[in-house]
Amino acid sequence: PTRRSSDLRLELPTNNYPLSIKYDDNGNIIFTYIHGLDFDGSLGGAFKYNILTKKVTDISPIRNSISVAIDRKDPNKLIARTVGSWYDQRWKVVDGEENITYGDRFYRSTDGGLSWTDITPGKLDEKDSHSYYISRPLYENGYDWIIHNSIHWGPGLEIDPRDSDRIVVLSGNGLWVCDNVWIERDVQFYFDPNGIEKTVPIDLISIRGGYVYSTVMDYDGFNR
Repeated sequence: PTRRSSDLRLELPTNNYPLSIKYDDNGNIIFTYIHGLDFDGSLGGAFKYNILTKKVTDISPIRNSISVAIDRKDPNKLIARTVGSWYDQRWKVVDGEENITYGDRFYRSTDGGLSWTDITPGKLDEKDSHSYYISRPLYENGYDWIIHNSIHWGPGLEIDPRDSDRIVVLSGNGLWVCDNVWIERDVQFYFDPNGIEKTVPIDLISIRGGYVYSTVMDYDGFNR
């Protein structure tokens, strides 16, 4: 059979870096883009390409570097995050003062990306006169050293294929989890690095007749 292909360069961005290509099991391919590798998420986006109609739709929740996860049980349910951006995230109030840190934004959609709800940690419902948290402040989950730090940097984001209410988020400081991402209010992100050793190896040098030296950021080094 004759091979057929479509040139999407006129429909999709060419001035940003492609981040991911995912099929949603509903006849669409979702392309995501980032601005670059310098932790500047000011450009990028998410775009849905319908294989049958050949139509491209911009589904970006915000004009920014974007990562998207798809619910394998319901392709209309999407979770998105910015990548390398610096927006308000909130921790619990301590001594009467609100603790604000800066990291990525998070969004959810139940209509395939046509509309989005902001679920960034600490997000309040600003329409209701009796305000409540759409997404509660970050929870340290017993790891006190993470307090005042944000969810940031990494594009890693997945919806658990066995439990659609659960998402796992990769950050520059470890792993974050949310177990109730679709609930109307009180969405809760919590830190969950248990069992994970995260380091950043940046160099390895072998000395002839001597040791092998490593340089590792965020932790320590070794020699053998």
